[in-house]
Amino acid sequence: MKRLVFSIFWVFTVTFIFAQKYTPEIICSTDTVTVEPMRRMFIKESTQLSSYDFEPYKAVNCIVPTKLALRLDVGVSGYSYGDKTKEWLGNHCGPNFALAISYDKFSLGARFKPWTVNPKKELEFNGNLLPLYAKLNPIKIDFYAGYSFDFDYLISVEPQIGIAKSLFYVINETELNQTYSIPKVNGLLIGCSVNKYFKFGLYDFFAVFLNMGYATNNFTKTHPSLDKGYFEWTLGVSIKSFYKSSKMRKITE
Repeated sequence: MKRLVFSIFWVFTVTFIFAQKYTPEIICSTDTVTVEPMRRMFIKESTQLSSYDFEPYKAVNCIVPTKLALRLDVGVSGYSYGDKTKEWLGNHCGPNFALAISYDKFSLGARFKPWTVNPKKELEFNGNLLPLYAKLNPIKIDFYAGYSFDFDYLISVEPQIGIAKSLFYVINETELNQTYSIPKVNGLLIGCSVNKYFKFGLYDFFAVFLNMGYATNNFTKTHPSLDKGYFEWTLGVSIKSFYKSSKMRKITE
């Protein structure tokens, strides 16, 4: 419970401290072009047809960022479990891979967090004892939604909420001459990401980020001797690219 309260406090603190706006710039060519007259046709309700001619005008070609962006994350995560779950898995680290798509300030993403550990104590699942020399993959998969607050110095803060899935696979079942079916568990994930961006293209950014969060996964559904929830942090790097479009901008006298 203390970890959950800390996570919520972390989310709201950094959100209110850093909530400012960053606006991407529009890049226009210095070369002007003449846009030829256009004829547009309008059909009125009376079915009568009329047309309007437009005079030629000078314009420049501009590259305009869209609100749609793609982000790829690679990082290292650390997990801190409750005391009973820690006796089985231990607190451990592992890689974190994420892919997210964003529109304006909103984002939807998924994370894949694999790792391999040796159990710290033996537990029995469906009558089969999982020994200490088993190679256990406590895989975590997250699906989340976030909202980004952007401000000066290319820093952003993104509170996130989602679903955390915990799955368990024994990868040396052949060596153990045994088959294991370990129940998976799901929970609510709440967290926040703090990002420092570095621009390297028109609308492409490299970022260093820190994520912190808490998941409510009830591991007693995996085994009665375990407990609930885990706290996690992630330190990593990412690439975020905005899709762009080309538009003609009229030059006004």
